[in-house]
Amino acid sequence: KTNIGDKQTSYILQWTKPYFMDTNWILGVDLERNNNRALSSGYEIKSYGGNVHATYIYNAFFKHDVYYRAKHTDVSVRDNTNPLLVKEAAQSGFISAIGSALIYDSTNSPRRPTCGLRSRFIYELAGVGGNFQFMKFSYFNSYYY
Repeated sequence: KTNIGDKQTSYILQWTKPYFMDTNWILGVDLERNNNRALSSGYEIKSYGGNVHATYIYNAFFKHDVYYRAKHTDVSVRDNTNPLLVKEAAQSGFISAIGSALIYDSTNSPRRPTCGLRSRFIYELAGVGGNFQFMKFSYFNSYYY
């Protein structure tokens, strides 16, 4: 997928192999690159990275996903006289993280669901290399009717 614009440009390359070697595993690799000037005329955010993931299908509703993601972000400031923008530029760096997700999906379609529930519980640990260290828990729900 490519999105080219005046203020934002992104490139995404994804590969997924379902039922790897006739098993319940789905393997995939995602690569991306983004340039974003839409948030402010004072700075530009450039990032690139990707992830490697494996998903195990337990049954028609439950899946378990494990992944590794890496992302490098560079914030370029055009106006060095603004202290807030200079502080934002210090947020540049490299994130290296591993994660796991438990997924429940009872929707009637993976692309355009009209009924069902989709829930995702995610745990991520960053600091496996990289400049940033954090732990993240997330829980997302989508209900379609």
